[in-house]
Amino acid sequence: MKDVAAEGSSKKKKEEEEDDAETKKELVQMKAGALIYLDFSQLHEPQCKGADYAGTDKSDFELWTPYDGRHGDNKCFLGQ
Repeated sequence: MKDVAAEGSSKKKKEEEEDDAETKKELVQMKAGALIYLDFSQLHEPQCKGADYAGTDKSDFELWTPYDGRHGDNKCFLGQ
C-alpha cells in the first residue's frame, strides 16, 4: 500500500514539475518582442533660413513691428 501511495505522490510531483516547466516556457515565449524602427526625418518641416535677410525672398522670416494702429500715426509701444 505504501508503494502505491509513494508512486502516486511521485507521479503527481512529476506532473507538477512538468506543468511548471511548461508555464516557464510559455512565459519565456511571451517575453519575446519586436523592435520597430521608424524614420520620421523626412516628415519634418525644413529648417528656417535667412534670419539675416528678413523680409526678402531669400528668407523665411518677416519684418514685424509692435504697432497695431490703435494710436494713429504715433508708433509708440507701451507708452514709450
